[in-house]
Amino acid sequence: MTKSTAKGTKWDVELLDKLRMAFMKNDIERSAKTLGTNDRGDFLNLPCEWLIEAKNANTPAWKSWLRTVRRKSYDFHLQNWVIFWHGDRRTEDGQPAVLMSEDLALELIHVYQFVGHNSGRFGETSPSAPVTPANIPTPWDVSGHGAARYPP
Repeated sequence: MTKSTAKGTKWDVELLDKLRMAFMKNDIERSAKTLGTNDRGDFLNLPCEWLIEAKNANTPAWKSWLRTVRRKSYDFHLQNWVIFWHGDRRTEDGQPAVLMSEDLALELIHVYQFVGHNSGRFGETSPSAPVTPANIPTPWDVSGHGAARYPP
């Protein structure tokens, strides 16, 4: 295994642990590195219809990654996608960052406003009922492929 491959694998495993904690689901797995039409992202068994890619590169190739992830999400009819990136973490410019679809970003902002707006930190408020997708009011329709549709 090359040094760069080992660093990428380490980042994938670190991100896998974080995704398992965030989704509270232990059966999320790293996908085998498939190529072509079977490549559905870097992680399997996600409890959501998202395509997630992990990238480890000193210089981010955002434009190329965006083109690839948009093609994959279109091929698999997935509206939401996320790219987790990090570079050389010894520098400020290499700290982890996330790029995501517009619909997903708007949905997360909406959920944050409903759940965590009082504390300034997500998840610190205690709503009277458990928060589930069914009881979070949704001001837009994010079903289907394409842009969100806002009410008139």
